[in-house]
Amino acid sequence: MDKKKNVIFASHPDYSGNTKALYEYMKRYSKNLNLCWVAYDKSNYELMKNAKIDVVLYDTEEFNKVFDTTDVVIFDHDELMEIKKDNQKFIYLSHGLSCKKFGYILDSGNLASGDEKYLELMKNNIDYIIASSEFCKLIFKLAYDFESDRILPLGFPRVDYIYTKNAKKNLEIVLGKKVDSFSKIIIYLPTFRDGLGRESDGKFTRNIFNIDEYDESELDAYLKKNNYLLVIKYHPYEKNKKKNYESDNIVYMDDDVMTKNMLSLTEIISSVDLVVADYSSAHSELLILDKPVCFLKNDIEIYKKNRGIIIDDTNMWFPGPFVKNIDDLKKELKKLISDKNYYSAERKNYVEMIFGKNVKNNSKRVYEYLFGKGSDLLNKKSKMVDNEKIELYNENIKLHNENTNLKSELNHLKNTSSELKKQNDDLSIKLADCYNTLDLIYNSKGWKILEKIRKIKK
Repeated sequence: MDKKKNVIFASHPDYSGNTKALYEYMKRYSKNLNLCWVAYDKSNYELMKNAKIDVVLYDTEEFNKVFDTTDVVIFDHDELMEIKKDNQKFIYLSHGLSCKKFGYILDSGNLASGDEKYLELMKNNIDYIIASSEFCKLIFKLAYDFESDRILPLGFPRVDYIYTKNAKKNLEIVLGKKVDSFSKIIIYLPTFRDGLGRESDGKFTRNIFNIDEYDESELDAYLKKNNYLLVIKYHPYEKNKKKNYESDNIVYMDDDVMTKNMLSLTEIISSVDLVVADYSSAHSELLILDKPVCFLKNDIEIYKKNRGIIIDDTNMWFPGPFVKNIDDLKKELKKLISDKNYYSAERKNYVEMIFGKNVKNNSKRVYEYLFGKGSDLLNKKSKMVDNEKIELYNENIKLHNENTNLKSELNHLKNTSSELKKQNDDLSIKLADCYNTLDLIYNSKGWKILEKIRKIKK
């Protein structure tokens, strides 16, 4: 009988996203695998342990013991890549696909040192990437410089969560309040703009929606009048961002509270009626349910310059109206809420592009492809680059740089030689002119008369 494979999972934040969705599916249906989660935060470790999840805390003796016997690592950001072992397979589930440039698609000036290190680790240590569609596969191939057979368009596991019947209950748990009394629930999902080592990706205003300045109490009055609830969910990288304004109709969804209750955004988002977004991919799954999205464009030109948009086509990436001020926002929200057909065709096209046919049962598809009966995928030789190849690669880069420097010096010498030759030619011409002038003087009548006078004086 074959030995059970040991599989560990990790995500950012702990216990979230695609990794959480796949783990929970595999925990229910896989019988021939040993599953374990790696937590980075001690409080999350305790929560998961209390929930009867097989978990270890990163960078502990217990973790080291588990990791030494691990066959497969499944993750969604950059977890554990730096410590991969030769016999391990690393499966990258990613954390979505949005319009913003990333990886090698970034313009050279926007590729930070952190990006370069991350991309090198990915190429060397990841065996397979899971993509949401064939289009997503193409983008990942360009962004990560991966071979096509290492990118598997099987669908994002977290998509399965949008069909949960507990979405509204999950929202109430995270917010700590009932939401049934509101006529509509709107969620605001902005991306982060701090650049992560690059120039800041966009600009900031003092108001919630990062659009033309307005009075926040005016927004609050509008929400109260229409009995709307506005839920604000900042990006995990900005979870400690200051809360500008709070009221009965304006509330914040906290990442730490979500983690404490072991819930992710996709398990909640189907409870809302409309999304306000910018350049994040967090709203994408909701479009599968044909729910509307309104987009903010106050800093889109700055964002294009500093971060960039893949295939700069706003109709392609933004299946909803753009707004730049509070009046436009109110007007477009009214249209989107009252007319189900408003931008419906654009939403459908977006879903077909981003998800293809992978809109259901994605966890099952990924699991069966990787671990199912007859699958030999994980028995293939790891794509990890060994130390000898890395040394040869580094030596090759060093020689390439030295060769480039020598060529530069040679070109400089050639340019210097050409300049010296030109100066020498100029001097030769001037000297010849001087000789000609002297000949003319020596042969002139004036010179001959001067010579006679000189002789007479002697």
